Amino acid sequence: MLDRAQAHAADVAAEHFPELPIEAIKWTVSHRAQRMAGKTTYHPKTNEITISLTWNAFEQHNWEQFSSTVRHELPHARQY
Repeated sequence: MLDRAQAHAADVAAEHFPELPIEAIKWTVSHRAQRMAGKTTYHPKTNEITISLTWNAFEQHNWEQFSSTVRHELPHARQY
């Protein structure tokens, strides 16, 4: 899932957010989250941006639906 999400994010960022350093974003999978599909966090001490995707949402939705979560998180990452 993460490989596909990262590749999709790179494609979307190249087209819509070329200034976003997509290679600097850390990606994780949450196996515990139940109420969200994705979350972007910023760590001000390290300037690290992390996008966490929820395994439960990935399993419940097809790729077309889940890929919208990846696209949704990119503007959040861009704001940092």
